[in-house]
Amino acid sequence: MLITMYSENARDDVRMFFFGSPLMDVTANVGDDVLGKYRLDRDNAYVVDETNRGLFDEVRATSVQVGGSVTNTARTVCRLRGSPRNVTYLGTVGDDEYGEMIKKQLGKEGLSGGLRQVGGNTGKVAVLLMGKARTLVTDLGVSRSFSLDEETWRRISDGPSLVYLSGFFISVSLDTITKLATTSQTVAFNLGAPFLSKKFPQEMTHLYENASIVFGNEAEHRAFAQIHNITSNHVVEVVAATNRRFDNKSRVVVVTRGGGAVVVFHDSDWQVFEVKKVVEVVDSNGAGDAFAGGFLARYVEGDSIANCVRSGVEVAGRVIQRVGFNLD
Repeated sequence: MLITMYSENARDDVRMFFFGSPLMDVTANVGDDVLGKYRLDRDNAYVVDETNRGLFDEVRATSVQVGGSVTNTARTVCRLRGSPRNVTYLGTVGDDEYGEMIKKQLGKEGLSGGLRQVGGNTGKVAVLLMGKARTLVTDLGVSRSFSLDEETWRRISDGPSLVYLSGFFISVSLDTITKLATTSQTVAFNLGAPFLSKKFPQEMTHLYENASIVFGNEAEHRAFAQIHNITSNHVVEVVAATNRRFDNKSRVVVVTRGGGAVVVFHDSDWQVFEVKKVVEVVDSNGAGDAFAGGFLARYVEGDSIANCVRSGVEVAGRVIQRVGFNLD
């Protein structure tokens, strides 16, 4: 068992909806020569294009696993709560081998009910590892064909719900994001990657303004602040100034800092939570996804922010001691 489940006192009245891109993580150990060839930086994330598409054929995979940022977070929530009850994961896969693998794995975990399968190639991520550094290149594949149906919208609107999505979903279905961001339900939003704020400034701002919870690492928060001309050497000042700019509602803003302290802003105040250092980091891929899942599993129970952070830190700390996103 990964960590203690919360099912004994679980609240069943809050339904959770996760909108994501079901992807296969293709993990490979590479050198700087590969990054240089495809013009990639260490510890960064990219969407596939003609300059880097060939790396999927070049790299030799050490593992192939079900992935996708929001997918990982939904799986974490289910594991921690001990049941997929009132947890719905929505996304689109192709009619290929990867699509079948995703359906099979999520089916075992009770999360395949919201999957739609269409003709075409399932999305995939090249997870390029260089020691403790990692670079991601994502090919969204047919996940881009997602659309929000009226039945799902009715379920979200009917009763207390929490909706979770990432900035990456802007490339999947902008119509869905526009609709979800204006719902009266709780919206949890993950900034996703620094380049998203630069590429989609209006859409990212719309999500931030309407979110009740915002997750992101330090680089992602700085990138979002920069598009609003907010800069500082101290991340606390950056996020505090950003929150003042968007004070239209009360929100919880979470800043993860790799192995460093987690900073949380809430109700014009901030807290710093120290993180116990992990002796050996095997693979940092998915750590932020696991943290968000651990946090949300406690949040929907009405737990304190401190316990939400502790839960997120615990599960993320265990995930980074394994290759790939592994909850076993």
